[in-house]
Parts: sequence; structure tokens; C-alpha cells
Amino acid sequence: MPASWPFFDALDSWINSDNFFGCMFINASAEYHQADNPVHIACTEHKNLVIKLIEQQLSELALTQPLETAKQLAILADGAIVGAHTTNDSASAKHAKAVAEVLLNSYAEAA
Repeated sequence: MPASWPFFDALDSWINSDNFFGCMFINASAEYHQADNPVHIACTEHKNLVIKLIEQQLSELALTQPLETAKQLAILADGAIVGAHTTNDSASAKHAKAVAEVLLNSYAEAA
């Protein structure tokens, strides 16, 4: 994991704030599930931007598949958000960060 990568720490702060009600993009995409619906399209675009952000933030690592790694980490983040919202698990981002560290360390060891 990059030396000062605050992604999951920021997620943890949001999840544990008074302004956390789950992810409006996850919620809206479930409500408007047809892939061609404009709301669903906007949600997909947002999630793709998050993946790109993660990919850019990991650029200092010598990853063989940076986009795939970013997608994996985005899934962890989405899982943390849904877990926090549906089960009231305030530590879900911390759990996701621990898994992300294992994942990234395994890629570093394989290189």
C-alpha cells in the first residue's frame, strides 16, 4: 500500500460521521437497475471515476494490472459502505483496509 494512502481512512471517517446514510450511488443504481436508465448510467459513471481515482492513487506501486487492482479495491470500498449501512458495522472500512493491505502486499511480494 502506498506510504500515505488515506483512501480507506477517509471512508472510515465518512462511515462514522453523522452524514452517513450509505452511498447514494449504490442506492440509486439499485432503484433504477436498468442499465440504460439515466440514473443508473450516472451511478456507473461515478463508480468508474472512483476506480480511476484509486488507480491514480496507486500509481507509485509497480503493479502489473493497476486497473484490475483498482477495481478490486473499489469492490472492497463498496462492500465496506454496504456493510456499514446494512449491518451498522462502524468498523467496516477498517476491515476493508486490512484486506486491501493483504492484497497489495501479495502483489508486491509477487513482483
